[in-house]
Formats: sequence, C-alpha cells, structure tokens
Amino acid sequence: MLAVSGEPSPVGDLDIDWLSESFEITGGSIRNAVVRAAFIAAATGRQIDTEIAAIGVAREYRMVGRLLKSVDFGQYLRAVTATTPGSE
Repeated sequence: MLAVSGEPSPVGDLDIDWLSESFEITGGSIRNAVVRAAFIAAATGRQIDTEIAAIGVAREYRMVGRLLKSVDFGQYLRAVTATTPGSE
C-alpha cells in the first residue's frame, strides 16, 4: 500500500486490467470516473477498489448519456445498478 505523509493510500484492490478491457472511454471521461470514484470512496469510508471504480464509470456513462450494459459491468452490475441513479 502506498503512503503519502504517513497516510495510507486511498486505493485498494483495483483490477486495472479488467477496467481497461471492459470500458471504452476517453481520457476526460476516465478522469471524471476516477474523481467520482474518489468521492464515493470518501463518502463511504472505503478505499477505491474495482467495485467503486465501476460505479464511478457507470455514473460517468450516465452523465454523457451512454447506456449501462450488463455485459460491460459483469460481476459489478448489481453494485452499479443499486447505486447509480437512472440505471434501472
């Protein structure tokens, strides 16, 4: 775990390979999804893990008008649909 000024890193078990293979998004949307994931993690007292990152991507998808497809979110679909407004 990385540390900055003695504080633990806000990043937990994050599967970057799965994320990069599952989602086709631009650099700006990646940044927005990461910021969304950071706010979600901070609000829930969790580290940024793959589930939180997937929720961040889902919220970014909704903001740009993209559909949330179950095939993209795989095992994280339930968490995404439970926490992303308008994803029913």
